Amino acid sequence: MKKTKSCWAQFVCFYRLHILSKFSKENKLFVNILMYKYILSLFFFTTFSLCSPPKLSNACDPSSESYLQTTLFRFLTNDTSPGCWPGFAKDFNLWGVHGPGMNIFASYFDETRILLGGTFNYVGPNVGNVAVLNPSNGLHVNTSECNYVDVAGNASVAISDNQGGFYIGGAFTTIQGQDKFKIAHILPNCKLDPNFNPPFPIITSRYVMTMMLDGNFLYVGGTFTELNNITRSGIARLNAITGELDTSWNPTLGGSAIVYVMKKDTNYLYIAGNFDGVNGNTRRSIARFQLSDGSLDTIWNPNFASVETIRDLALGKLSTATDVVIVVGDFSTPRIYAFETSGVGNGAAGWNSSPDGNCNTVQFYQDKIIVGGNFQNINGTAANYLAILDNTVGNVAVGTPNFDTNNEIHSSLVVNSQIYVFGRFTSILGTERNYGAGIDLNTYTVTEFNPNFSIESYVDTHKATLTTKNWLVVPGVFTSVNGVTRNNIAEISRITGKVTDWNQNLDGPVLKIKAYDQKIYVAGSFTNFSGEAKTQGFVALNQADLSLSSERFDIDTTPFIEDFEVSPSRVYAGGNFNSAQGITRTNMVAFLKETGTVDTAWDATVLSGGVSSILHVGDFLFVGGGFGSIGGISAQNYHRISASNGTGASLFFSEQPDNSVTTQYLWNNKIYFGGTFPIGVGITTPYFATYNLSTNSYEPSLFNFNAQINQIRILDNGKAFVVGNFSSINTTNLNQFVVLDLVNNTVTDYNPPRFGDIRGVYDDKKNVMIYGGFVQFNKHVQGGFTLIPVSQY
Repeated sequence: MKKTKSCWAQFVCFYRLHILSKFSKENKLFVNILMYKYILSLFFFTTFSLCSPPKLSNACDPSSESYLQTTLFRFLTNDTSPGCWPGFAKDFNLWGVHGPGMNIFASYFDETRILLGGTFNYVGPNVGNVAVLNPSNGLHVNTSECNYVDVAGNASVAISDNQGGFYIGGAFTTIQGQDKFKIAHILPNCKLDPNFNPPFPIITSRYVMTMMLDGNFLYVGGTFTELNNITRSGIARLNAITGELDTSWNPTLGGSAIVYVMKKDTNYLYIAGNFDGVNGNTRRSIARFQLSDGSLDTIWNPNFASVETIRDLALGKLSTATDVVIVVGDFSTPRIYAFETSGVGNGAAGWNSSPDGNCNTVQFYQDKIIVGGNFQNINGTAANYLAILDNTVGNVAVGTPNFDTNNEIHSSLVVNSQIYVFGRFTSILGTERNYGAGIDLNTYTVTEFNPNFSIESYVDTHKATLTTKNWLVVPGVFTSVNGVTRNNIAEISRITGKVTDWNQNLDGPVLKIKAYDQKIYVAGSFTNFSGEAKTQGFVALNQADLSLSSERFDIDTTPFIEDFEVSPSRVYAGGNFNSAQGITRTNMVAFLKETGTVDTAWDATVLSGGVSSILHVGDFLFVGGGFGSIGGISAQNYHRISASNGTGASLFFSEQPDNSVTTQYLWNNKIYFGGTFPIGVGITTPYFATYNLSTNSYEPSLFNFNAQINQIRILDNGKAFVVGNFSSINTTNLNQFVVLDLVNNTVTDYNPPRFGDIRGVYDDKKNVMIYGGFVQFNKHVQGGFTLIPVSQY
């Protein structure tokens, strides 16, 4: 009997795996692999033990069979409930929406998936502003070795610490959820070094642009004028272990006092940027210091005719065996200078290289010089943004191609026989590469290196380094790498954390997503969905696999659907449109839910403006917008109409908002609504109002906002999330987002730091999703959304 029970337990566990594999398409392959492994384990188990019972019956004993089975099942089901077994959470390292101008306007999630809609074209991991990449292919290194560094804020430069870690500098403000400003050290395990605590530029608009390590000294340069309010003019020296400022070394730069680049050789530290003097000595944007004692070389003084901005420099030899420093930047002809490193720094004889635009980066490679920038030719030879020059005159080297890059290059790094380039380009040598690429310097071909950054680089960023662990560390203005294209709608798996293969490529924004029964409805201003006809503006999807359902709502050719509601018998949609399925319907329409056809007996013609919000309560629809009449009744911006026929027998609300109502939510038999109305007939509090359905009367609000409200969502416990364009409530400064306590009529103190706009909130009674156009939330990099347990509110 005991043997039979043990075999039965094995069968039950296998059956659970089988059911789970059918539960969601995005984890089917993953579970099937585990099923295969489980079948093998069953084979060996039954062969050698003949289904004998486990030696230990205690399910909490790690050596017992039942403990292993329970742990496996908790992993597969992402079970985090209390118990003696390990818990495995969903939503680990969820991808996000990234890229310029991105915004999430709508969201929906269930146990296995997240749907995001808005205006975006890139979905990828929340890496942050520093990426640690495999130098061969550009993929982020395995997160088990190096999880995302999670730098929040632009990063300009990274340099190796020669011990597996690296230093970074820029404009960032947090790392891995901790305050860390503009200078940091990252350990070999990619964790923030808690013992490295350098001073940093207090002035927000002052940044670190360059770094150089020499023994126990870390040199930093940039646009700063102070570090922790201690005067430092664009350059400083720190203790490389502790970050402590070296008070014994304080060169004074004149003019703009900006240092963009530092390089060193055996004896000297070279600095360049935009300055007109060092320690009272005339120096036009370039100088060098003795590494032995930190003193300025008072002899070496290249003869720039005027102060110019130098972006980069490289040390090497010309064909004449002359040691030189090659200098590039924002200056006029000749644009590329070569100065001798000996003597006073005279211009190198015979050198004459003149691109037709600025150069931003320069590297020596063997007997060649590589430059990148914003040019189209050099000395009359076509060279689009990237060129390999001879080391004699600076002409484009014979036998090297026009790399045919399609936009500017900002920075570069040579590693062995490969050069990595970063910039604004999306193609190089005819190969698609978004803002980062590798070139084999032996064959002049594009390598497999393809990080696919979420945004183009800026000048003076992406100054990369290779660590001693052979990791390529790239800082920048991006927040994601290795992402994929998804236009305006995307599905993310809560099991894998990644975007799924579902790809609809919408040509317009998604504004609303809601689920009802076994369907998910999507609305916006796109002209088609999945390339199917009559799917403009509004579609229904089968919840199981997100395929289009049979309904074709066929809103007119220029649809703009702002909101919709679904009842057991009808689907109501509102916005700005003139027809549906060829039938005249002005700004609001009802479809029969079972067939998806227009309910011809239902007509709520909305005039003098459109519909922004629909709320279904009992036999009625409460409709908000910017209209002048609805359902045959003259009503300003808010009205109640019949859900069965769309008419409004009389003016229901004696209180009339004097401008648009954009959102409403029902809680505790009260409708809370908001919009752009500063006041109204009978409405005494601006932008936010309450209507009591028990008394059918308006109630004055205790919450006084100073600008419009775009969304209200209320949890069961009475916590109300309010999103809008306001900057204060009840005279308290709160920007765009607040959580109200409607039970106690108070403003909560929940105000997480963030960078970017919040557009809305969604919840499933277990988790709250806050979404919008932000790239940082609560001191972490977040691509437009974050999930938070309801229990936190």
